[in-house]
Amino acid sequence: MSGRMSSRFIYVKMQMANPARMDRWEEVGLLIDTESRLSVMPRPILEELRIQFTGRRRFRVLGGERETGGVVLKYRGHIAAAPVIVGEDNDTPILGLRALEALDYEVDHITGELRPTEMLL
Repeated sequence: MSGRMSSRFIYVKMQMANPARMDRWEEVGLLIDTESRLSVMPRPILEELRIQFTGRRRFRVLGGERETGGVVLKYRGHIAAAPVIVGEDNDTPILGLRALEALDYEVDHITGELRPTEMLL
């Protein structure tokens, strides 16, 4: 479950659940992208977890409208809710900054690992 760095990219595996049914968790591999505000999660996993899609938004980088929803993420004992974009077939699964911060983690750019954020209040 730890992050690993490949060239300049950091990948992690974490658990994801439906906020309404946290008795079932699915593992998902994600690219950390601190330049992205929102996370992109694969549609098949979201559908398998029966995540309710709550809206549609236009995203310039993704080239059009995408459905959105919310999930619960778990990484090394930290659990947090996060808004997500529903990823389509060619989309890379991404962990964005809002989810990373909600989990109280940050990227250590020297080691290429995630580390707990020192909380200041």
